[in-house]
Order: sequence, then structure tokens, then C-alpha cells
Amino acid sequence: MANVRAGDSQTLRYLQGLRTHFNAQGADSVTAARKALGALYGTVLQDAAMLAFVETFWVMGVLFLLMIPFLPLLQYAERVPCQEAAANAVAALFLSNTPEPWPDVLERDAQVEDGDLVPQRLNPLKPLSPRAKPCL
Repeated sequence: MANVRAGDSQTLRYLQGLRTHFNAQGADSVTAARKALGALYGTVLQDAAMLAFVETFWVMGVLFLLMIPFLPLLQYAERVPCQEAAANAVAALFLSNTPEPWPDVLERDAQVEDGDLVPQRLNPLKPLSPRAKPCL
């Protein structure tokens, strides 16, 4: 439905066919005429949406092709060994989610450090082993 005009003969034939269809389904002539206009409106909206999608697809394709010459300008980061990357991720989570310690926790830690048992504190920035394998 590229050219839908009020006085166009093809549009009038299409509307008459729709009216006949709705009359055959048992609608009176006024209701059939309104349903025919509604069906024509729906068809025009469907066609407009399809044309808009096709145009948008073409525009996005052209923009994609125009971006290809800029690919050499991208900067690539150096690869970090797997354990260091994991430790950095754990450190970021640990530092961002750790609340301030309560006074009773500080007192308990002070009592434990005075005794024989010293709690092992993990340093998330320190690699776990000296033989860290790089990421592939």
C-alpha cells in the first residue's frame, strides 16, 4: 500500500472489498464501513512500520561500514595473568562491599592477636603463587 489516497480508485476498490467481506460476516453496512476503514488504517500502519524498519536497517548497515576504517585506532590493553586478574577482581569486590568494622570485632581481633592464634588475613592484591600462568 504505497500510495493510499482518499479518492484513488485502487483504494476505493480495496475499501469496497473490505466492506463486502464484513457484510458477509454479518455486520450492517455502517459497521462494515467503519471496520473497513479500521482495517485499511491497520494495513497502512503495518506497511509504515515495515518501511521504517527497512530504512533503519540500511542506515545501521551504512554506519557499520563507515566505522570499519576506524578499527586501527582502537587501543588494546595488555593481558594480565589469570591469578592477578582474579585477585584484582576479588580485591575490588572486597574493598567495595566491606563495611566499617564494629568495635566488638576490633576488640575480638585484638584479643586473638594477643594469644597464640593469629588470624590469616588474605591480601587480594598479592598473587597466590609465584608461578602464575598468563591468560591465553
